[in-house]
Amino acid sequence: MLIDISKKIDKNTLVYPGDPLTEINEICSIKNDAFRLSELKICLHTSTHIDFPSHFLKDGKTSSDYSDLNYFIGKVIIVELNNFPKNIPMECDSIFIKTNNKTDAFPEIYNSIKKDHLKALIEKNIKFIGTDFYTIEPFDSQDFYFHKELLRNNILIIENLDLFKIDEGVYEYYIFPLKIENVEASICRIALKK
Repeated sequence: MLIDISKKIDKNTLVYPGDPLTEINEICSIKNDAFRLSELKICLHTSTHIDFPSHFLKDGKTSSDYSDLNYFIGKVIIVELNNFPKNIPMECDSIFIKTNNKTDAFPEIYNSIKKDHLKALIEKNIKFIGTDFYTIEPFDSQDFYFHKELLRNNILIIENLDLFKIDEGVYEYYIFPLKIENVEASICRIALKK
């Protein structure tokens, strides 16, 4: 059975401070027209999404460089931030972090990975680092250092995962980015299988 760990999207979905708000508008209705039709205006960094290297690197890879869906299947270890493993299991190519941050607002101070975690992730050469918070970047980070270091090492960043009811452990993951060409990020649906 698949477990959905992506967050919903609606008009009230919170976004990273400064990002545009989501708009969902009904432009035709069954009451007045022959059919119902809606349009969506959304930032690609809204809700559960992946950051590709071109988000911060001038010549970094875009969504088009990750067109093979097989790249988005693998094994992940899910851990509480304070249980960050010294050694990521050999069978895992990714790690998702439960920060226990509140996500009903964007606080000035919040829990996040540290520089020693960053070093371990790069040495392990993982594919994805995920977080249940709006950003992987620590609140006191300068110039998006963590994003740049991870993306420079081809470690893709997933933000806004729904891990609230997920126990720590190893899972299979399935990530489905939108098929949009040459962009720096993609909203995605992500599922786990125990």
